[in-house]
Amino acid sequence: MANFDTHAAIKLLMKEGIKEKQAEAIIKVVQEGKDNNSVSKVELKAELLELKSEIKTDFTEFQNEMKTEIHQSEKRLMLMMGGAAVAICTIMGAMQYLFRLPM
Repeated sequence: MANFDTHAAIKLLMKEGIKEKQAEAIIKVVQEGKDNNSVSKVELKAELLELKSEIKTDFTEFQNEMKTEIHQSEKRLMLMMGGAAVAICTIMGAMQYLFRLPM
């Protein structure tokens, strides 16, 4: 926020029909905001862009981690299914041998 002459600002507000006490209160609020290092729209936009970038990065990392977890789970499931198929074939072979069942 640019520096401004509070006396001139009060006179301008009074010229527009605002009472002197109200004008002083308005200028006081504006001055306190300025003194409290209020941020500008440009600073807010920059902060928002940075936050959006961080969120996007975090989401992308999370998405990649989930894809990796899903892929690993699929691999484990396929191994288990393969193991089950081998076990079933072994049991069928053993039963055929033991009971001389025709296949």
